[in-house]
Amino acid sequence: PRASFHGRFFLLQFFNPEIHTSRFGALVSRSTAKSAARRNYIRRTMFRVLLDKERTLPHGDYLSIARKGISEIPREVLAEDLGELLSGLAREAQRKK
Repeated sequence: PRASFHGRFFLLQFFNPEIHTSRFGALVSRSTAKSAARRNYIRRTMFRVLLDKERTLPHGDYLSIARKGISEIPREVLAEDLGELLSGLAREAQRKK
C-alpha cells in the first residue's frame, strides 16, 4: 500500500494513486462479526462513509478493513472513526501536493 491509516475500529489502505477514478473495497471478516447480517451492516456503514467523503479524497484504490471487536459498536461511532481516517488521508494528500 502507498499509505495506511489506523483508527480504533478500522485500518484504511490507499493504493494506486495513478488511476483517474476512485475504487472502494470493504473487508469484514467472520472473526469480526459472526452473523452475516451484522457483517453486511458494518460493510454498508463503511461504504456509506466512503461514498460521502469521495469528493474530498484523491483518486486511487481504497481498502477499509474492519478490526475485531466492533460488532456491537453503534453505526455513528463507526462512521465517525472511518470519517476521521479519510479526513486524515485527504489532508496528507493535500500536504504532499
